[in-house]
Amino acid sequence: LQNKYNFKVQKLIDPNREGIIKTLNKYKKILKRNDSFLIYYAGHGYVEDDEGYWLPRDARKENDVNWISNTYLKRKIKSFKSNNVMIIADSCFSGTLTRGIIAEEKENKIESLIDSYLSTPSKVVISSGGNEPVNDGGGGKYSLFASSLIKFLKKNKNPISSLKLYFAIRENVFEKSKELGLQQSPFYGSLKISGHEGPDFILLPNQN
Repeated sequence: LQNKYNFKVQKLIDPNREGIIKTLNKYKKILKRNDSFLIYYAGHGYVEDDEGYWLPRDARKENDVNWISNTYLKRKIKSFKSNNVMIIADSCFSGTLTRGIIAEEKENKIESLIDSYLSTPSKVVISSGGNEPVNDGGGGKYSLFASSLIKFLKKNKNPISSLKLYFAIRENVFEKSKELGLQQSPFYGSLKISGHEGPDFILLPNQN
């Protein structure tokens, strides 16, 4: 993301709830309308009463005081000034964030529509699975989902929408997970409740 797609990257290694919330609040203050903001969460997830949660380092399943709910995340994303926000969630039960219908992939060439993509609010999610546990391993030193994502982003040379990114890695994750004995299929969704209008979030690789 940093070297090929020109993102400024901040890593949170095993953060607690306060660390995640403080970081989101920091970006809420500094993001500008023309910025593109990507949140990649790799960690534990949980679902209770049909609500999904991220479980940071200080979370305990028997006590929800430090859980981070999908509802909170969607509300926080809505408050960002940035037009374009994407969450990539690699955790169990991460599909509860999407709750959406996958749109039909269009044949439009992104290269001729980049300004339109960047200027129209897009708030989207790619999750590593649905409402089920997912593989923590299976991709070498990465999870199965992360490995598929990294391989594609490394070889990709063209501007790509989040929807096309999703389609590019979905089948690989599904097939590899079956080989490991756990069926896992990534999900995609747009967060209309967070202000999504479309068309989509795009990633722009270096052209050199």
